[in-house]
Amino acid sequence: MDKGAGRIHWDSRDHSGDGPDAQKCQSWPGYTAEVNRVSDTKELGYRVKSRAVYLAFHDIIRSDGEDRVDGSIRSTRQDLRNTLTFLPGGSSAEGWVKFKRRQSLVVAVHLNPAAEEANDFRLTELRPALYFENEPLRATLLKIQAVVERSSIEEASYAEVLGMVLLHELRAAMGARAVLPRTRGGLSPKAMHRVDEYIDANFARNISLSELSVLVDLSRFHFARAFKQATGTSAYQFILTHRVERAKEMLSRQDLSIDQVARAVGFKSPLQLGRAFRRLLGITPSAFRRQLSTKRPEDP
Repeated sequence: MDKGAGRIHWDSRDHSGDGPDAQKCQSWPGYTAEVNRVSDTKELGYRVKSRAVYLAFHDIIRSDGEDRVDGSIRSTRQDLRNTLTFLPGGSSAEGWVKFKRRQSLVVAVHLNPAAEEANDFRLTELRPALYFENEPLRATLLKIQAVVERSSIEEASYAEVLGMVLLHELRAAMGARAVLPRTRGGLSPKAMHRVDEYIDANFARNISLSELSVLVDLSRFHFARAFKQATGTSAYQFILTHRVERAKEMLSRQDLSIDQVARAVGFKSPLQLGRAFRRLLGITPSAFRRQLSTKRPEDP
């Protein structure tokens, strides 16, 4: 991956290490997300410069430091807890942080939407903003953090939706008026059949929203709204339900373990299958299997 297009560049100022103590990064269509953690009194320099739109959440208290955006000194603020930084594409930020001894966190998202989406949301009209507060953006960034760090939800379409939600919330938070494409109605029966067949053939792997939108020649935004209008649910929820339904069929086979069933329908572990079952059915896969055994008629 081109780090200039989607990573914060860190360097040590006190020879305590090259960067944060822990770093994780993951990419999906439209954006890259990274989680950086520091737990010691490090002194680090940082630099962000790319063509991508940059948004970061900070949970930091620093004993010293300085920030510059597009070459001008902007802040020496020390308490950065629950603050956000926004940079439109082409802007840059650099500075340094002397961290206090505590658990510090930076969750950064580098948004690189398609040209059509960038135009719809007028991202080039937005101005840089340093250390502001916005609860919807913060909440969405923390959801992305959970996906990156804990992989609690593996579905690519869910991660893509979070990226699109950020675009909506950015537009509202920064005061730009988006020009969203009109929804011309839900998917036609023919288009829905094509999408349904594709999901049925590929549900055991991560299916991105981009893949599905290409099938019916729509943008991701238009597809997401049209799909929900046609089905009453999101593409992510539709795929999840499809997996659970297939798992229910497979659980009737006593020769398959729950781990085998989970992996066969696209979950990486029984724990993820269990979460989906509890969410959709209110019971665990083991309990569902026991229910099947009690309902099975007696052998003659």
